[in-house]
Amino acid sequence: MRKYLLFLTFLALVVGILSCEKTTEPFKPHRSLIYVDSNNITGNEDGSIFHPYSSIQKGIDEAEPGATVAVFAGTYDEPQIRLKGELTVRGAGADRTVIFNGLTGEDVTNVVVTSFEIQSGLQCTGNSDLIINHNLFTGNAGGIIVSGTSRATIRQNTFRVQGMVPPLLCSDESYSVVQANIFEQGGMPVIMELSAMGDFGGGGDSNGNNDFSGQFPQEVLRNATPHELMAENNIWRFNTVAEIDRYDIVDDDENPGFGMVDFEPFILKD
Repeated sequence: MRKYLLFLTFLALVVGILSCEKTTEPFKPHRSLIYVDSNNITGNEDGSIFHPYSSIQKGIDEAEPGATVAVFAGTYDEPQIRLKGELTVRGAGADRTVIFNGLTGEDVTNVVVTSFEIQSGLQCTGNSDLIINHNLFTGNAGGIIVSGTSRATIRQNTFRVQGMVPPLLCSDESYSVVQANIFEQGGMPVIMELSAMGDFGGGGDSNGNNDFSGQFPQEVLRNATPHELMAENNIWRFNTVAEIDRYDIVDDDENPGFGMVDFEPFILKD
């Protein structure tokens, strides 16, 4: 009897082992959290924290709707990154995570791009909806372009753009909420053109707090649209109404086809 019981126990163990071998599948990372690290040169990539993808584009392509693509510190010298909808792309900090060739999103919605140094700019085109925050824009290829019927929320970024390009260009029938950004440098002013609309402060979507006191060869803000632009509670290069109106802003005073910029009240520059 004892031998029979031992045999049954042994048989159960064998069946259990075979069953586990049959049902065990290779590990797959959760597609809602994808890791990327440019320092992973092993060739072993699955998007997990142990085997991250080596390119941001691969992480975006593999991510599911609602996912976060978490990018480790490093430099990412890959072709212009194509965004897709319903995801967050998050760097390890604008001082440690550099994208060389920029990003573009066409007809993408519910996208967040945060915590990168972005060279070569970010384009938001078609009918897109993006949140762009905590980034540093540098280089000679511009900062942010918002066009089509896109909507962009642009908060707490720093623009240090050189060359004959605007740090921010809003065009077509787009709408931009611009708040708490620092415009340190630009070869051209921030430009609103065609039928673009926006709120730079005081319009209900933005409380202002943008710092326009940086280095610009001409004006800082040009409203080349027929619409009034709200831009209250911001810091300018000058501290008087007359000087701000004359030197920092181009609007209906300079061109009767342009809409006015409402910049009062404003924050005094230190």
